[in-house]
Amino acid sequence: MGVKTEEVYSFPNFVRTIAHETAHCLLIDYDPKYLERTNDPHNEIHQMLTKQLETYLWTLSEIKELADLQPASIINKQN
Repeated sequence: MGVKTEEVYSFPNFVRTIAHETAHCLLIDYDPKYLERTNDPHNEIHQMLTKQLETYLWTLSEIKELADLQPASIINKQN
């Protein structure tokens, strides 16, 4: 997407990104005028929802299995 970041790939960052982007989708689906009403698409509501989604994702057996497949050098599990 052309976004420059200093972050090194890690599976937890990937899970966090899934949660972050899903939060955007849910907020827009729930309130289509959400972006019109806020100056910050990453406001407190978005941050709270992202954290809840990330916590939920880490409970899924599929995420745990994928985490177990990662080389130890690039993962720091949040279990």
